[in-house]
Amino acid sequence: MPAPAHDSPSPPPLPPVALTPGPRASKFFTLFSSALTKTLSTVSLSKFGACFPTAAAQAPRILASVHAQIVQGVEARATAEFEDICREREVVAGLNELERLVAEAKGRRERGEGGGGMGDA
Repeated sequence: MPAPAHDSPSPPPLPPVALTPGPRASKFFTLFSSALTKTLSTVSLSKFGACFPTAAAQAPRILASVHAQIVQGVEARATAEFEDICREREVVAGLNELERLVAEAKGRRERGEGGGGMGDA
């Protein structure tokens, strides 16, 4: 016996959004990494040493070690916080969905279909 036809007035459910980062999500993560690296590079050892002139003069190797530990710690905490926020806010899924919607809209535009969007007057 065949399965009954689906006569729901609702549209069919959307396909699942992949959790593998698409182009936009990948670019977003690359941008974060670049911004963090650039920000942390502004905290040079010489600038750090200027904040602690006595330590810079009397124990430069220890100061360099402390500087490296602080920079690494800030990087690790910032990255972990970023990852937590992305997970909590489902950033990959949202950006992948945006990617799908943009591709769908481009396809409609190429086929000459009206989208009924806010830009249509």
